[in-house]
Amino acid sequence: MLLVYTPKITNRIKYIFHHIFKCHIGLAVKFTSAIEEFIAHSGPKISYGKKPLGNELHFGSHGLLTQIGVDDIDVVMSEWKGMPVFFKTGVNSVLPFDIFAGSFYLITRYEEYLPHTRDEHDRYNSLESLAVVNKFSKVPLIDVWIIELVKVLKSNFDIEITERKFKYISSINISSAYRYRLKGLVRGFIGMFVDLFKFKLKFVYERVFTVLKLVKDPYDSISFLNRLQNKLDLKMSYFFLVSDYTKYDRNVSYHKVEFRTLIKSIGDTSEIGLMPSYFSNSESKKLSIEKKRLEEIVKYKVENSRQYYSKLVFPETYRSLIDNEIYNDFSMGYTDNIGFRASTSESFYFYDLDYEVRTPLLVHPYIVNDRVMKDNLNMIPADAVDEILRMMSYIKSINGQFISVFHNESLGKDVDWAGWRNVYIDMVKASKEEV
Repeated sequence: MLLVYTPKITNRIKYIFHHIFKCHIGLAVKFTSAIEEFIAHSGPKISYGKKPLGNELHFGSHGLLTQIGVDDIDVVMSEWKGMPVFFKTGVNSVLPFDIFAGSFYLITRYEEYLPHTRDEHDRYNSLESLAVVNKFSKVPLIDVWIIELVKVLKSNFDIEITERKFKYISSINISSAYRYRLKGLVRGFIGMFVDLFKFKLKFVYERVFTVLKLVKDPYDSISFLNRLQNKLDLKMSYFFLVSDYTKYDRNVSYHKVEFRTLIKSIGDTSEIGLMPSYFSNSESKKLSIEKKRLEEIVKYKVENSRQYYSKLVFPETYRSLIDNEIYNDFSMGYTDNIGFRASTSESFYFYDLDYEVRTPLLVHPYIVNDRVMKDNLNMIPADAVDEILRMMSYIKSINGQFISVFHNESLGKDVDWAGWRNVYIDMVKASKEEV
């Protein structure tokens, strides 16, 4: 157990110290603001504040963790040991920057509470991110900082540190289970008329042959995923859209028996989560209805989610999930870039900056997204593989967590996604290779 002295114990301090020491390093911490207790303690101990008490191991503080509310903070970047750092500390600090305040600022997405521009789908623009602006978005900076922290602790104390292991999770979004099948007569005829009007005869033939079950639907990739999962023993998480039909929500109707059977069969071997519909962000009642629908299909409580279109608004989206008893969210990632939106590869509990409290919602950040790579970054499959393997190799070297987002249509036979199935195969195979 590590004793931490700090003049003022706040929820912010307890949150980030717990995340770094308990969740990441595996070291229990106890806080005290009593100088006598700190002096009398014979075990490992550190102080955190503006100045040290004596000659103990001291970590200087920036002040962010004793504040309340959100202010526009001037973040001045510098470099230490080849790493970007900020929130500079005094000469008495064992580290030249406040690792705890810096980690808190990044992991809580403090900057997303401040005024910023959003895209047409009300999503955060990565170009405004501190990480993107300062070119460390492809580095899990908090994880790297913690490695240096561990070195400091080991050089000063005889303590046991939990050895972390690389972890890979393959997550699959199913917002449109099929391109043509189970869409109903009306949607089918409208789709065919549009293809005829645009003289897309190939799609007309493809639609007819698919509906007649002469060929497999181009979005149907579940059998492929099942084989790969069994062969490589993959940890898989699926997210299903079961909303009413809207301009943006166009999945197969949740009433369709075959679609329900598909969801149930996948739920027997993999984790199932809800993909809240496009408008559920602003209408919490929709989220509740959709969650109950999915639970009725799988016959168990659903506690995982990933926002459709990755629509994530702080803190409203996460509050709505908690209100609906969803405690694991996989939406933390850029919608227009790849990398680490919260500057960590590891899962963490959501801290509500408005209420100044750690919540029960566990956030699982993803690193790469097939649609972002193809549509936003204009990557070809070969470039995507190179980038994914490079990032995965780095995450393995620091024993981090790698979560990928792919869609069933990119892994099927759709011509628009030619070559992307091989990207996925190369990625999951690499996840099983030793460093």
